[in-house]
Amino acid sequence: MQQQQQDVVVPLPPPFVDERGEIQNLVEGSFGSALVITSRSGAIRANHYHKTDYHYCWMQSGRVAYYYRPVGSKEPPTERIVGPGESSTRRRWKSTRCASWKIR
Repeated sequence: MQQQQQDVVVPLPPPFVDERGEIQNLVEGSFGSALVITSRSGAIRANHYHKTDYHYCWMQSGRVAYYYRPVGSKEPPTERIVGPGESSTRRRWKSTRCASWKIR
């Protein structure tokens, strides 16, 4: 289970930095959309899973408790806190159910 927990957070490459500032790549590749989600503290999202697609989520500010477990499992979900500047995904295991995201 420890290995799956580490797979939730996607390491970001070092930013390109020069005298003008910096550029941070968040996601590279082909994908269907990019969006911004704003949530109030205490909000719960998800409670579903995706059979064919997946999401990358980058946390600008705040924190989210990300809970996940295999589809159909009765075991308690694993919790991973995702904080500012971190990117997360479920891409590595599409059959994993995101039990919930609780905004902190």
